[in-house]
Amino acid sequence: MFDTLKEYAKLAEESGVLMNLEPLNVTTDHVGNFLQTTRMAAETTRLIGFPNSRSSTMYTICS
Repeated sequence: MFDTLKEYAKLAEESGVLMNLEPLNVTTDHVGNFLQTTRMAAETTRLIGFPNSRSSTMYTICS
């Protein structure tokens, strides 16, 4: 998975596209997603090493 992300980050950078990695809710909606925490997304982004790669967290509050 890491090698694939690194290749996509390179292609994105060459195309001027910002690549964003977002961990998803693995306990309810996205069981088995490889990015389980914000820390994992941030570390993966750091290891990819391309300036056009970011990690983010989006919180949805339902009432």
